[in-house]
Parts: sequence; C-alpha cells; structure tokens
Amino acid sequence: VVSWYEEWMSQLKKIHLLPSFAGKSGNTPVYTMDSSTLVLTDENASLPWMRWEASDPSVSLRVEGNRLTVSNPEHVSCTITAYNTLSEGAYQPTPIFAYDTTSESGYTDRRQTTIVASSTPLAQTVSGKFQIKPVETRVQFEKKDAQTKSQLTGAVLQLQSESGEVLQEWTSGSEPHVVAGLKPGLYVLHEKSAPSGYVTAADISFEVQGTSQLQTITMFDDVTKSRISKKEISSGEELPGAVLQILDQEGNVVAEWTSTGEPFYMEKLPVGQYILHEVSAPDGYATAPDIPFTVSDTGEIQAVAMVDEVTRVQISKKDLTTGKELPGAKLQILNAAGELVLEWTSGSEPYITEKLPVGKYTLREISAPEGYVTAEEVVFTVEDTGEIQTVAMSDDITKVQISKTDLTTGKELTGAKLQIINAE
Repeated sequence: VVSWYEEWMSQLKKIHLLPSFAGKSGNTPVYTMDSSTLVLTDENASLPWMRWEASDPSVSLRVEGNRLTVSNPEHVSCTITAYNTLSEGAYQPTPIFAYDTTSESGYTDRRQTTIVASSTPLAQTVSGKFQIKPVETRVQFEKKDAQTKSQLTGAVLQLQSESGEVLQEWTSGSEPHVVAGLKPGLYVLHEKSAPSGYVTAADISFEVQGTSQLQTITMFDDVTKSRISKKEISSGEELPGAVLQILDQEGNVVAEWTSTGEPFYMEKLPVGQYILHEVSAPDGYATAPDIPFTVSDTGEIQAVAMVDEVTRVQISKKDLTTGKELPGAKLQILNAAGELVLEWTSGSEPYITEKLPVGKYTLREISAPEGYVTAEEVVFTVEDTGEIQTVAMSDDITKVQISKTDLTTGKELTGAKLQIINAE
C-alpha cells in the first residue's frame, strides 16, 4: 500500500508541475530578447510532458532536455503558454483511511494509513505562461560635414528597409535624429538630397543590434570643389589680372575675383549649371567668350579653364603705286595720350605686334624711304579680339616736273641737254 501511495503522490506532483520559468495567471514573467533566440532552463524537469502554444505563429519552440529554445525571427512580442499534458483527463486523488491493528508487540495501536483512489476528474488542465518581447532599440542618425565634423542641417534623409522600402524620412537639424523600436536587422540610410553646396553621400547599410544601448549611424557630406584657371594661350601658364565672374542660370553673380598666378579655388558651389564670364582681360589680351560649365554631384575637384588670346596687329608700309611692302620707313605707334608705344623700321614683310592693349592708337611715319613722301598719320583702333587686325600706310613716290621753255613763246623747248645735281 505504501509503495503504491508514494507512486501516486509522485504522479500527483507531476500533474500540477510547471516549468520553473513559467508563471500562473497574474504572475506571468516577461523575458526581454536581445536577439532572435532565447534559451530558458527548467529547474523543475517538467519539459518532457509539456505542450506549448505561442500567440504569434512566427515564434517557434524547441525542447532539448531541460532547456526550451524560443526562436523569434520577426522580433515580436508574444505570450507562450505551457500545458501540463499529464493533467489533461487526469483525476483528483481521494484519500481512504485504513488502520493497521498489528504491532510488533502484538497489541493493537490503530496506526492510520492513507490510501489514494481515483474518484474526481480535474476541473481544468494545469497551465502556466510567460511572455517574450524584443528589446527596445534606439538608433541615432548623425549628418555631419566631412571637413568640420560638425552637425549638418538641411539634408533630406530616409531610413529604408534592406529591400528599399522607405520606413521614415526627415530633414537633418542641429541635433541627431533618433528612431526607437526598430527591430534588429539590416537597414539602409539613404540621402535623398544634400544641403546646398554639398555632395550627396553614398548609401550606408547598417545592422541594428538587439540592445537597449544607443546605437549611432553617422553619414558625412563632402563639399563641392571647383578650380578655375585663367590661362595664357601660348604658354598655358596662369594669367594674372583678368576680372572674372561666375554667373548662375538667371545671370546672378555668384562669385567675382581677379586672376592671379594660381588657379581660383572655390568650395560649396551648389550642384548645377553656371557660366564663367570675363569682365575684363589683362592689357594686351582679348576678352574670352563665356564658358558654360556644370558643377556635378561629386566631392572630386572639378576644373574649369578659360584661355585668353593676345591682341595681334599687322602693320603694312606699302608703295602707293605698286601696293608692295616698302622697306626703310621709320614708323612709330603712339597711344591715345600721345606716348610712344613702339618704333621700328619697315621691312619687306608686314610688321606684327602682339599684346597691344585694346584702345585707340596713331601710326606715324618719322621718315620715308628715299624717293618717297612721308605719309599722313593713320589713326586706328585695337579691338577686343584675338583675330589679326590689319593697319596699312602707303607712301607715294616723290614727283618733280622739269620744263625747258622758250623764254619768248613759253613753249617747251626741245634739244637742250640738262642735268640734275644734288646739293652736295
């Protein structure tokens, strides 16, 4: 009887036993999962006869010995119920009392023995519960200037899923943007548009870890960089003294400077279309035509070059009669103030001068070749062009008419032999 009773009592204990990590109604433990897997150990060794039920079908359970592994790939909150299968259809034991009247001394001592019999079914299945919930993640997104490392305002940013679905969109401010409650997993930080003067950053793929600690994702924006050269056509060297402007599409002046011996460097020029305009060229150079250029969405240095051609004037000294070049004339060029700019003696080829500043000039003949008459001054203008400009001055020959006449009649007299002798 005693042996049977002990076995029954052991079975009775199992009927009411629950895993040590589960609780009954009103006392349900909650376990926070910092990953997709949670392993719970049962100190009551009750797992072999437990039946499990999860309130979310994405949650799966696996029993190995005294350990229960909970898989939560979707990182959901869920209630898990453990049902004691031994209690399903079991009966409540009822005690029956018997008396053992036999003693070692032969006297009756009425010792009581309890015998348990099945009589009353259990009212309900014995069950317990516990809850799981993912850890609440917190991720802060920083948008910074790549050079200064300071917080950058005005960038339109998107938080996307790994597949590209837009989960959230915001414009960066003076403080980092914080997103709470993201499920652990892979995400993408995408810059929809950069602030003016900055380059759109590449997407950042990142993983949200299952932790309550603040996680930080930082995206840096580089600035646009433009290098503008003003060059001399023949040498290719930087040309100082040109007044230059950058104009936007509406013709507004974005920047203005005077060229030096180094290229002009400019940062934070917004992405878009522009015009490089020369307001005035250095003396001796022709103003270059406008150059349209594009500032692209890149952090690389973008180069723009404008070349100035020199002014070129070709001056011919010609024989008025033949139209051929006339050597031996001494010539000068005077500026508008009457100052001497150039002086030379004509040859058999036209004289070419370069870098004569744009403006008005006078071509003067100091002395003509022998047998020719000094020409009148020629006023000309050097125009703002790199094309060859031509100026011509013609010398007429000297002409002397000699008459030998009859003193009485005044008519030409033939037959006289005459000589012309110079002053020496």
